[in-house]
Amino acid sequence: MFKSVCPKCQRDLYSAKEEPYHICPCCGIVFSKTYGSDRRREERFRQKILFDFPWKEKYFDASTIDISGKGLSIMILGEPLIKVGETIGFPIGDLQINAKIVWINKQLDRSIIGLQRLN
Repeated sequence: MFKSVCPKCQRDLYSAKEEPYHICPCCGIVFSKTYGSDRRREERFRQKILFDFPWKEKYFDASTIDISGKGLSIMILGEPLIKVGETIGFPIGDLQINAKIVWINKQLDRSIIGLQRLN
């Protein structure tokens, strides 16, 4: 069991494995044990939009977690075999997103992925 402390609300967080990034379920801040809290200069909007994530001829249930002008984070149910540094494209509603994978936080039955928008 791995323990970390949220830098914003100071609550203890526990996970089954060491993870590079965490999302605090209490206050929503994204942080890492190495780099601390997220230092983005632009505001992120927490917004949950459900969509199908296509990968290698399969579709995974997914949703957005938050969106900013330059990036977004998404949650994908299941385990698509994607890697940091890959570029991906997928539709969310009427919008076509093209993005580079910046980080991946794999959990038991889902993956949380940080993306840098390319369009």
